[in-house]
Amino acid sequence: NVTIRVPQRGAKRELLETVTRNASEELNRHRLRRAADHNSRARALNELRDWLELPMAPLRIECYDMSHLQGTDYVGSMVVVEDGLAAKNQYRRFKVRTVGQNDDDAAMEEVLTRRLRNYLEDRVKPVAERGRFQYPPQLLMVDGGKGQLNVAVRVLEDLGLGDEIPVCSLA
Repeated sequence: NVTIRVPQRGAKRELLETVTRNASEELNRHRLRRAADHNSRARALNELRDWLELPMAPLRIECYDMSHLQGTDYVGSMVVVEDGLAAKNQYRRFKVRTVGQNDDDAAMEEVLTRRLRNYLEDRVKPVAERGRFQYPPQLLMVDGGKGQLNVAVRVLEDLGLGDEIPVCSLA
């Protein structure tokens, strides 16, 4: 059996009041830190918007990278940043199915095509029926040089999303 006791007087009552006051003060400090953190993230996203000449601050950024074991077992990774924070529950791994050799550009093309086709299929469904790819990135970032950037641009244009989703690459 579990019983809950609330002290009415004495030292235990004073301890309860102290704990309650400390918790309240810590909650207020936490809220202030979150507000300051939110402001700094908003400033960073606005700086990114300015540097990349985007129409709006990218609240959802998807980053893609290809990995393999000596040219085999390709895997594409998608990392998602929402409101300047890593959204780990949105991270995805894509097993590359059609590329059997060391070809990062072809692997990137397959992964981006699959992800963005899923988005196109989801956006025509009613909201309640949409899956995990229902939101488009406001910035698509690829890890690679000019070749992978060109692949990303081509995939976006082929799917009719070239004007909707900005893209950049990290080399």
